[in-house]
Amino acid sequence: MTARVRLAAALAAVSVAWTLAACGRGPAGSANVPGIPVYPGARLTQQSSVPDQDPIDTYLVPDVTEDTVLDWYREQMPKHGWRATTDEFDNVVLYVDRQGCYGFVMATQNPNGQDVLLQLSQQRPGTACLDFTPGPTASDWPVHDGPS
Repeated sequence: MTARVRLAAALAAVSVAWTLAACGRGPAGSANVPGIPVYPGARLTQQSSVPDQDPIDTYLVPDVTEDTVLDWYREQMPKHGWRATTDEFDNVVLYVDRQGCYGFVMATQNPNGQDVLLQLSQQRPGTACLDFTPGPTASDWPVHDGPS
């Protein structure tokens, strides 16, 4: 294989990786919950994908606090097209995307004080987005049923 062919193959592989990440797959999200980024270093412990229910991924994040994890999501989620609609619960943040579909991030400190149990979920594909009025941080978004 010539150097030119190897270079072209390497560039194609990088292009595919970036495309998958931009679509919420690969490092940025899981196949089960593709639109929500995964906290760095999180280890997947369980995936739930039951018909007629939203998918949920459960992770264990070592050596971190729930506040650190939630702060990371508050910074990262807007970069992935999500806005927080509420912080009314201490360890759960409900998000809404531009189509009005919902997702959530829940981080719970393990009693050992060193690890965090992280759960990620988003509205299951193929369902109409909810018709709800988002909280003040997302009030400028139009909410409608289904993708545009």
